[in-house]
This record gives sequence, structure tokens and C-alpha cells, in this order.
Amino acid sequence: MSRFVVSVLIVGCGLCSLPSSASPWIEAEDPFLRSDLQYLADRGFIRLPLNTFPVRWSLLADQFAKLDPATLNSAEQSAYRHVQYRLDSERLGRGRSHLTLSWANDADVGQNGFGGSEHTEYGIRASHEIMENQFAMRVSSGYRQAADSSDHWHFEDSYLAFGARDFTLSLGWLSRWWGPGWQQAFGFGQQAVSVPGLSLSYQHPSAGWLGSLWAETLLGKQDIDKQDNQVDADYLWASRVALRPKSWLQLGSSYKQWLGGADTLPGQSATSEQSSNGMWTLDMRLSAPLPLDGAGGLYGEYGHDRQSGVDYQLMGLDARWLLGRESLRLVAEAQESDPESTSNADLGVQALWQHKGNAIVDAVDGKRVSLGGYLQLHNDHTFSAFVHQNSPATAERYQTLVAQYRLPVFAGRVTGNLTGSEASAPTADRFSGGVVYEYRFN
Repeated sequence: MSRFVVSVLIVGCGLCSLPSSASPWIEAEDPFLRSDLQYLADRGFIRLPLNTFPVRWSLLADQFAKLDPATLNSAEQSAYRHVQYRLDSERLGRGRSHLTLSWANDADVGQNGFGGSEHTEYGIRASHEIMENQFAMRVSSGYRQAADSSDHWHFEDSYLAFGARDFTLSLGWLSRWWGPGWQQAFGFGQQAVSVPGLSLSYQHPSAGWLGSLWAETLLGKQDIDKQDNQVDADYLWASRVALRPKSWLQLGSSYKQWLGGADTLPGQSATSEQSSNGMWTLDMRLSAPLPLDGAGGLYGEYGHDRQSGVDYQLMGLDARWLLGRESLRLVAEAQESDPESTSNADLGVQALWQHKGNAIVDAVDGKRVSLGGYLQLHNDHTFSAFVHQNSPATAERYQTLVAQYRLPVFAGRVTGNLTGSEASAPTADRFSGGVVYEYRFN
């Protein structure tokens, strides 16, 4: 599939003209944009499912156009201006061409969770995006450090998409985040190497009693020669339904399964009751305004891996306020697996749901508690920091600190990443750091 995707993208380059409308998606790359959107949704101004990314800008734009900035308080106006700027930038075609340089002394350094950093020690990537009313594409190519020499050159982040009314057909590499969490997701917690695939999505901003509706099905391709996981399969099929029937209620469910290969873990027989490798999830978020013009929510997610038999639970709480001219979102999450639900708990989700060595499902066997937040300054500087207390099912407990600072500089944006771990952590470097520079051509 990868060669076919690249061929279609190259042919498409010769058929396209200048951009004329907004980028099709709010991608799973910017937790601060998501924080602004979530705040406006929690305050009841937009009815957008924010538990599934990427999500089409058009699902937001129609609702956003109905807002009257004069009726908003200072905290709401701050979030409104941030989102409006991004929407206007997409409509005007700003920054369609990107050049990104990255370096780190550890491939896993940097912000994890939603919008996490690419897992590589060094790399360079260039991309160009073209937009039309019912057509969009991006050609992206780069070179990076990789365990396999055939993965040095890559076309990840490239895509080709066609839209007709409420439907979108896309082909290529798009990072996805399916779930209400900020640091963990059981549906799709993809942060690094994207799964190339063909997807069909349906979105409707006003679907009666269902509210705002988003549905997607994806057929992805993996290279089984790379031994990405312990399931010998060629394809990944994944589907997702998300809706927001009330301004204070957000729901979602997903299911995924490897296809085209053996369906058993090492040591299992074909007649095992746990021979199916599917995993399904169910998630919910309850939102409410808070005192002092704040807003936040309580959310949870449940996942069941049919092959390993492990159940996963996630509970989280988040809240955002405007402090002077700076916005702060605090997040607390606790994720835990049930090792008694299966005799194969040590072969749980991390062993199964991987693509080129990176997790598709962001969950751990054991328990992980995450505390931290996102600080957005009025001068476009951003800072995020999280402390993770990890209690693996088969290893000693340890803590990890992950911090990220971003600032506009040199006609682009520089991101500094820092990770620190206790001596008991299963990593070679207790302290690691990295820098990413992104230049956007006007």
C-alpha cells in the first residue's frame, strides 16, 4: 500500500492548483489548540466532538460562525481569538509549506500524549499542502534515524483527500487520537509512526437527538517483515463513532482488529478462546462551567483486548482558567489494567498494538498516574509539564517527568523537550533532551 499511496500523491501534484479554502482537518498535533476548543465546548458555545482527531474544520466552522465575540467574557474571548486565528490562517493558506529539523539524544524524549513528539533521535522533513473546495493533499518527505535502514526515508504525514457534503475519503499517513484523554488513549493513541491507510469518514454537525456526529472506518497496512507486533497480520481495520448529544455530554466508541494473518499469540493454539485479536473501547466526558470563568470535565474510557483478555480503565479530570492574560489547563489521569482478567496479562496491549515499534494504543499493563498541565502565554509561548508515576505489572515502580517549551523564533517555531526518569526506569538515559525547529513558508 505504501508505494501505491506515494504514487497517487505524486500524480495528484500535477493536477492541483492554488489553495482556496480551509485545511480539511484539525490534526492531532497541537494540545493548545485542542485546549482552546475544549474550553469553548465546555462553556457550551460549540457542539464539536473533541474525542476524535483529526476532525474536519468544517464541523467547527459552521458552529463557530454563530458566535458573537461581543457577548463573551475575557476568558472566552481569549480562546475564541486563538481558534479564529488558526481558522483564518487555514482559509488564507498561510504556512502551507513546512521544513522541520529535529535532534534528541534519546528517541523517546519529549512530550507524550496528545500531540506527542516524533520518536526519533534526528530527522529532517519537508512538506507542501494544497487545498481546494472538495480536494486536499499534502506531500511530505523526510529522512530520520530509524532501526531499519528502509525506514530512513519516509513519506509520513502525506495524504490525499476528497470531500463531498458530509463524507470524506482520504488516503495516506495521518496521525490519529481516539479518546477523551490528554495523556492516554485506548482507541488510537498514535504519537509517532503513522499507519498508512484508506479511510472513509462521515460528519454531521446537527444529527437530531444524536447531536454532532463523527464516524470513521479505516483500513491500514503494516509491514509484517518488520515484526511490528506479536500478531502476524497484514492489515489493521479500525472504526470509530463519536457524538455529542448534549453540550455537557460527549460519547465515543471504537473497534479495531488485525486482519490477514495468524490470530494467536505465541504459545496459543488456534482453538483458544482468546484467539481473536480485536479490541473495543467505550468513552465518555461530562463537561461543566466552573467558577471564575473556568470550565472543565470528568472523563473515562474502558478498553477490552480480546486476544490478551486484559481490561483497561482510564479516569481523568481537567479544568482550565484564564490567569491574567495566560491560560492554564490542569490535567489528572489514572490508567490501570486488570491483570487478573487473563493468564496472558504479561502479553498485553503493548505487545499487540504496535506499528514499527511504536504503540497504536497508548496504554500500559499495570498502572500509570499522570499529573500536569498546559500553560499558554499571551505572547504565543507555550509550556507543558507532566509527572507520570508508572507501576508496571511486572517491574518496579518509577516516576518520569516530561516537559516541553515552545516559542516563535527565527521566522518559525522552536520546541525544546526534556525528560527525566528515576534510576529504576527501563531506559538508558535518566535525563534526555531534544530540540525541534519548524519553519513555515508564507
